[in-house]
Amino acid sequence: MQKYQKQLLILLPILNLICGVTIDLYAPSLPQIEQFYRISQSLAQNTITITILGFALGQLIFGLLSDHYGRRSTIILALIVYLVATCEIIFCKSVSLLLVGRALQGFACGSFAVNSRALAVDNFSGHDLKIAIVYLSLAWGIGPIVAPYIGGVLVTYLTWQSTFYVLLIYALLLLWFTHTIIKSSNNKQLGFKAYFLAIKIMLLDREFLFRTIILGLCYVQGIIFNLTAPFWVTNLFHQEPAVFGQSALFLGVGYFCGTLLNRGLIKRLKERSLIGFGLALGVLCSFLFVSIDTFATIYEAAAFIAVINFGAGFIFSNVMAGNLAKYAKFAGICTALQGSLMLIIGATISILVSAMKNPSIHQISYIFLGLTILQLIMYIYMPNAKLHSK
Repeated sequence: MQKYQKQLLILLPILNLICGVTIDLYAPSLPQIEQFYRISQSLAQNTITITILGFALGQLIFGLLSDHYGRRSTIILALIVYLVATCEIIFCKSVSLLLVGRALQGFACGSFAVNSRALAVDNFSGHDLKIAIVYLSLAWGIGPIVAPYIGGVLVTYLTWQSTFYVLLIYALLLLWFTHTIIKSSNNKQLGFKAYFLAIKIMLLDREFLFRTIILGLCYVQGIIFNLTAPFWVTNLFHQEPAVFGQSALFLGVGYFCGTLLNRGLIKRLKERSLIGFGLALGVLCSFLFVSIDTFATIYEAAAFIAVINFGAGFIFSNVMAGNLAKYAKFAGICTALQGSLMLIIGATISILVSAMKNPSIHQISYIFLGLTILQLIMYIYMPNAKLHSK
């Protein structure tokens, strides 16, 4: 493996990591946001939902720009947007400006997600590409381990604005590393007509759509916990925000361990076996989750979701790699469309959850059961699933 490839294996996961951290670091602040702006719980939750919607739109826009103008320039542009939005959030005095800033942060994250995967496809192939995608998935898993805990500590001992100072420093470091390491790419100038034609082809590909829906359902599992658990901690269990961060560690460790074990088994077992295991584990654990009526601590609920996330570690990278390998010639477009659809699914379910008035843990457990069963059904009936099991 060349020196540049080794540098990318370090930088790309760090670039991808900021997408999850933008949500996970902020999640413990939701009760404080509710009090600071004197808004409803639902509106506070929507400051995360609008970030996800911005994230979805950003992937579509930057997918086009990335394939047309190159990876490096679109990453730098997005980092500038991210930095401006973060500064605006730190000093904003109204929830409307907070929503605008969060939407812009999510929009910029679209570039980071698209370009991290596209650069992986550009510079790796075959088994090395699978490994690169696993590393990106590991970075996605590290965020939920570290970010909620740090966010909880910051909110408990400082203010909710302190989380955005951390994001500001992170983005500045990324700007420097991107400028220093990532090479200017010589992308073929993909026209707008070709871009939309490629999107049409993918949207008509049932296997691509089935895989993307599975990714969206898998992704939203962690988002639901981030939307509801901070309020359970403060209103139901009457504890500090740091406790939410500690409970979120369970989820992150579960996904991280699942992805890491998948990394070790990817050479020995077929893709279908690994995905099937993750799906079956999720359904089984969801049934157990539903069977519990009351929970003494937030950690008990988090433990069930952590096991579901452990299974997701086998699902996410393998399902995603199938789409990227199939459309390697249109890496930017593929990652953009896949990511956008995945996030639209996540945002839609998030809006529905936010519309629920103070949902109990037991009510949310039924949502997890529905999500895991639907993922299993989608994979069983996914066209050409057997073709990718080799």
